[in-house]
Amino acid sequence: MRRLQLLHAIPVAIACLAADQLAKLLVAASLPICQKLLYATCPHHRLGPLTLVRVQNLGTAYTFLRSPAIAFALGLVGCLLVFVYAFACIAWLRRVTWAAVLGIGLQAGGASSNLLDRIVANGAYDYIKFPGIAFNVADLCLLVGMVLATGSIAMSLVGPGARLPLRPHRGPGAASSGGLSSA
Repeated sequence: MRRLQLLHAIPVAIACLAADQLAKLLVAASLPICQKLLYATCPHHRLGPLTLVRVQNLGTAYTFLRSPAIAFALGLVGCLLVFVYAFACIAWLRRVTWAAVLGIGLQAGGASSNLLDRIVANGAYDYIKFPGIAFNVADLCLLVGMVLATGSIAMSLVGPGARLPLRPHRGPGAASSGGLSSA
């Protein structure tokens, strides 16, 4: 895949941003903001295996650093780093893969959506409840995108067709039965 095909990350980012913002609008229309630290007693809806709850996250990383100004600054830096990361991928990757394109697009969309929330609503809205935390589609896009893009870079650095050794290399005189030799 040619490096210009990294531009395909743009529609992925737009789709991620749109999906997260649409989900936030739907949750905002049906659930009040939960003001409690423990989400168990908050109003919620069930959507198949998911529990939806509406939580405003004024800080970063699940209410860590609760200052909205610091959260906005870190969000802006995070968005800029995703784009720097994309350009680094262009320079570092021997071969651009679809996993890299998808990963960069997911990261850009997730970071942009959370930053948009911080600009418009003074904090990100989380709505998918998991034991102990609440998160949103943008957070999920950031996580999956990071795994895909980092995996692509790692595989590119190792080289095509290369396999990482699962066990230490044994020298020419080593026995083949579990590394034990009879003397």
